[in-house]
Amino acid sequence: MQNWFYVAALVLSANPSLTGQQVRDIIEQTAQKVGGYNYTTTTGRTNGTWHNEMGYGLVNALCAVNQARMHLATLSGPSTVCSSGATFTLNNLPDSASVSWDKSFNLAYVSGQGTISYKVKSSGGILPTVAMASSEDLSNMAPMAIESTGSSGWVRATISNSCGDIPLEKTVWAGLPGFIPVVSGYPTVTCGNSLFTEANNRTVTWSVGGPLQIVGSNYGYKCVVRGTGSRVGWVYATAANDCGSFRGELLVEVSCGYSLAFSPNPSSGETTIEIATGSGEVLAPDTEWDLEVYDSMQSLKTKTQKLKGDKQTINTTGWKDGVYIVRVKIGKEIISEKLVVKH
Repeated sequence: MQNWFYVAALVLSANPSLTGQQVRDIIEQTAQKVGGYNYTTTTGRTNGTWHNEMGYGLVNALCAVNQARMHLATLSGPSTVCSSGATFTLNNLPDSASVSWDKSFNLAYVSGQGTISYKVKSSGGILPTVAMASSEDLSNMAPMAIESTGSSGWVRATISNSCGDIPLEKTVWAGLPGFIPVVSGYPTVTCGNSLFTEANNRTVTWSVGGPLQIVGSNYGYKCVVRGTGSRVGWVYATAANDCGSFRGELLVEVSCGYSLAFSPNPSSGETTIEIATGSGEVLAPDTEWDLEVYDSMQSLKTKTQKLKGDKQTINTTGWKDGVYIVRVKIGKEIISEKLVVKH
């Protein structure tokens, strides 16, 4: 037992970062099988074959110290491997040790077997195209070259000397993201909030095109969007990593814009001007707006500023019959409509 403690001290001097359990494991794993005994696999003895009288065998101080030094080695490299390649480095390899490399099926060997620098690449590669997917009708997608999705993989460095092997493994992602996003949501957007989701609840980055605005966060499996005008728009969901991206999109009809309604029109006296949105919603009560009315000669007939509410009444009594232009300014938006006066 005393010799065991001496060896443990030697192991710790070779690698002070080891825990007590690691020191014990190294000494037991490097023990030399002696005495012609039959060492067998035994339940509860996880560091090699065992004999009830000899234990794991004779303590081998040299091998234990060499193994402790091999435990100083570390494996470094990127977490994503693209078709352009990635290099993995074995650090602190002892002089007495060698290394061999292995990889998962979705990685292709480039160079460096037997050295401390090992280069691989994703086996699929990257095409300069963007994949589009919509929950509306995937069967009508335009033909395009779509690169295969990526998958999880690994790189392993096995350090060896005359006393045994130590494997070091790093999990990586090989290639493009693992899915093509599919955008799910109602194909009509108003001025109010509309919810869109990635159909399989996977995390994506959201963006929009056309008269749309994202409300809140643009990252996650769902996105809230509202309209800012009236025409078609697009909701995009993008899955991306260092190797590239896939993007899904959904075409939507956006119906959100201010409009004017007159009651009555034609007017012979009092007429009510009402502001509404394209979705039928009313103007927010604290929104200020300006009103101007011009005759057919572009002469200003009446002007009122800083109105609130969605309605205003004007009196056309005494105005000449004809067509008048009613102009309303709400913030930076200007809406014009024709009012007919007929007595």
